[in-house]
Amino acid sequence: MAQRPYNRADRLAKSIQEVVSDSLQYEASDPRLNAVVVTRVVVAPDLQNCKVYWNLLTPGDAAELAEVDAALTRARGWLKRQIAGQVHVRKLPDIKLYHDRGLEHARHMEELLRDLPGTSTGERSE
Repeated sequence: MAQRPYNRADRLAKSIQEVVSDSLQYEASDPRLNAVVVTRVVVAPDLQNCKVYWNLLTPGDAAELAEVDAALTRARGWLKRQIAGQVHVRKLPDIKLYHDRGLEHARHMEELLRDLPGTSTGERSE
């Protein structure tokens, strides 16, 4: 029997990511939510919990991120209803929203590497 490329939790995560992304992009009434990008979704193996990681299309300051985070927290119930209407599962996982700091961390690491002595942009000393 051929092994599936990914398991049930991964398939559910992909479905949830599509629904949340489309809902925020096209159906959200709060204009701040239209700039939110869902970077990844992780569903627990028992399908009980779901972590939705998000970021903004354009980098924002701390105040803007706090506003968007508050707006997403308020929209959590609406998002859960959107998911329930489009993803057919027996019990919908509990949704938690997290700001994805991966891009910020990558930029910071790139700056640190760029500032190392003996290296220049785009070149690597051997």
